[in-house]
Amino acid sequence: MTPLTGDGPGPTLAGVGRAGPPVRGAIALKQVGLDLAVPPAQGVVVLGMHRSGTSLAAGLLELGGLRMCLQADLVEACWSNPTGHRESRRLLAANDQLLAELGSAWDRPPACDVSERLRALVPVLGESLRAEFLASYPASGWIWKDPRTAITLPFWREVLPEFAVVLMLRNPLEVAGSLERRNGLDTKRSLELWESYLSHAIAALSGLPVMVSWYPSVLTVPRAWVNRVRDFLAGHGLLPGPADWEAIEGLASRALHHHRHDDIAVFAADAVTASQAGLYHLLLQLPEQVDDWPVRNVGARQVTSRPSSASASATASATAMATASATAEVADAPRVTPPGPEPVRTVWVAGFPSRYGGADTELDHTIDLWRSAGFAVHLVPMFGATDEMVRSVIARGCEVHAYRPGIFRDRTVVSYCNGEFLRLLPEIVETGRPGRVVWFNCMTWPFENELRAHEAGWIDVFGFVSNYQESQLRPHLERIAPYKTFPYRPYFNARRVPWQPREFAGIYGLGRISRDDSAKFAPDTWQIFDRVLVPANLRKKVFILGHGPNAAARIGLPPVGLDWLTWSPDAIPSADFYRRINTMIHKTGGSSESYCRVVVEAYAHGVVPIVEDAYALPELVVHGETGFRSSDSDEMSYLASVLAFDERRHRAIAEAGRRHLEELVNQDAALRGWLEVL
Repeated sequence: MTPLTGDGPGPTLAGVGRAGPPVRGAIALKQVGLDLAVPPAQGVVVLGMHRSGTSLAAGLLELGGLRMCLQADLVEACWSNPTGHRESRRLLAANDQLLAELGSAWDRPPACDVSERLRALVPVLGESLRAEFLASYPASGWIWKDPRTAITLPFWREVLPEFAVVLMLRNPLEVAGSLERRNGLDTKRSLELWESYLSHAIAALSGLPVMVSWYPSVLTVPRAWVNRVRDFLAGHGLLPGPADWEAIEGLASRALHHHRHDDIAVFAADAVTASQAGLYHLLLQLPEQVDDWPVRNVGARQVTSRPSSASASATASATAMATASATAEVADAPRVTPPGPEPVRTVWVAGFPSRYGGADTELDHTIDLWRSAGFAVHLVPMFGATDEMVRSVIARGCEVHAYRPGIFRDRTVVSYCNGEFLRLLPEIVETGRPGRVVWFNCMTWPFENELRAHEAGWIDVFGFVSNYQESQLRPHLERIAPYKTFPYRPYFNARRVPWQPREFAGIYGLGRISRDDSAKFAPDTWQIFDRVLVPANLRKKVFILGHGPNAAARIGLPPVGLDWLTWSPDAIPSADFYRRINTMIHKTGGSSESYCRVVVEAYAHGVVPIVEDAYALPELVVHGETGFRSSDSDEMSYLASVLAFDERRHRAIAEAGRRHLEELVNQDAALRGWLEVL
């Protein structure tokens, strides 16, 4: 037996756990070189920790066409699970029997690898427990759910026919809150159980087809989730029966989501040990569908570090069993031990990226640039972070840390216009001065805290996104003291947006995208769009993303007869907005554009920009070649009309814009500046 200790390596999915039981199905056939049909899955096992949505998943999939156990064998609903447990009495007793053979119970899981001991029970209990299973599930197309199976799976793999797995995951702090409510367990004990269950499950899944699902997603979009699972099962030879879609929506609407926590809270919580944070870091990286578990080369290098009151050797130990071949150690100190050579540069970011907004979006793409060059990237959210973006940066090989005093000591710290970083900079310097601070202001005027930091000498390097921006900020900075800068070039990962020719297709789409700031919108915005003329074979439609109360107060109501559609900020992905329009008209209400990243995004999507002939915009738009520049509203309407009547010219300008984009955001040129400053 392999003892489970916190001294062991941290989580990875490259070679999870032991070699596991004999690989069956398609994998075995590939290994012996036979071109045979894949043995179809006969059913589905729902795995997961208690209070992780396994009951909801099983219920939805039953309504989605799979067979639950016989009604007489079903555990009744109760106050802690009012929509039903979806568990078989017979098999619950069978799992309890297996755990008892190990000297364990549901709330006292084994502290070591028990896969060999479970397989050794097959000659003794295999026939009788197989009979119990068939008594509960007499036909194929079954779905079986019992969280205990996360521990006992090595036994059942030897006993049951081919099956697929749905692995249900949930934020461990939410699990702990639910267990406290249901069972009175404290947070420490609940987190230990969560870590043990998931570690046992990961170790036992080798060679199985696995669908990885997160409880909030299942709860939010149940129909879409059931559809994806049905497609996944069909790919493994299991064809569910007809689905009751109305009942699926009804069941999900009755399910509850208490004890909500975002992902970043896991890495910030003192109750979460380093090994638990590392395990959660690993789980966040999993793709939704895995045809041959374990996933290879996922998470082999990244470990999410965070402050902890306990050393790694004192943390809960179950993760070691599932991660015996890991290449990174989980430790309290924020460091990574990657395989092979050390990264050439390391950068710490005070702030967090997003898909919407200038500075945060720029950071998002710059992360791609840094990672392409092998930089180690550490992110410290100062305002918080969305779960989606936490998962995105972790998947790209970054590490996420909760802010604490002293975290930036001796680090090279980059911050893109993060006001909270400026506010906390005195504390940051006092508790552990960074080795170097690189600061980007996203405006054309300085912040008071920025000037104070410059006067104190706390900002080592100023980055500017355009020549225009530097010309506006230089007098303010030089009035205090000389400043240092570097040859920075904003980066945009154009590979995210494959080039696709755009056609009018009966609609001429006009648009505007911005944050909800009155200074970002010209008062005559609606009138500019209304005056655009289109040929008889086209229908004009106007789209505005970022239309909130401030924009509405600024631009008023649209003219009668204008076909329009607006969204509040971040209501849809910006890519969805750009796919709807052909021409973007960008006129502000006096906001001095320091760079105007939306022009770059428009180029990427084949949208022709018509912009003001002012601020930093002449640095981005070549008039008449990649778009148009004008500060006159009537001329903007006229230029958009010209393009509506000449689709060939519109296409040529859009193609020139895409070529111009490649020059503006050249990866090598963008990287040179960072190599110099870092």
